[in-house]
Amino acid sequence: MAGIDLWLDDAWRGALTIDSNIVSGKLELARLKGEKIIFDAGGLGRQLSVYRLPEADWSRRVVLDHQVTFPGRIRAAPTAQQMYGLDRWSASHVRFRNPSGR
Repeated sequence: MAGIDLWLDDAWRGALTIDSNIVSGKLELARLKGEKIIFDAGGLGRQLSVYRLPEADWSRRVVLDHQVTFPGRIRAAPTAQQMYGLDRWSASHVRFRNPSGR
């Protein structure tokens, strides 16, 4: 999965022309009013989606505090999956449990 954000001086005028080895098409920017425009990309469920993001700041933050205990040594890479399927993760962490339990 890949994506691109386009920041335009006039987001309602003009057209977006797509020409690749997988999909080609042209889309008038005025058509992007909230619904997703989908181009078929050769079967097997592949597609290219074009949609307009809200003008207002829609970013969100979340902070999680969660403690996990395991005996001995563990290698963990915490991950989070965003609502549209993109995975975010941190670097791998190795933790050793002190034999005294501390």
